Amino acid sequence: MKTELENMPSPQLRVGRVAGLLGVSERSITRLVKRGKLPAYRIGSQLRFDPDEVAAFLRAARIDATRA
Repeated sequence: MKTELENMPSPQLRVGRVAGLLGVSERSITRLVKRGKLPAYRIGSQLRFDPDEVAAFLRAARIDATRA
């Protein structure tokens, strides 16, 4: 049986890593968080991201090629 902590999300990615994965600046990532578009966790003064939530954000941002 898993403990409560083991069931919690895993906010292990930092701003720089997410920016690199998405090909945007760290400032863009911070803006997305402030606008409520990209979920993040604040641990002290640092932002952390769950890989599954970053992947979900990316899937949701997909556009239809006929509308591009």
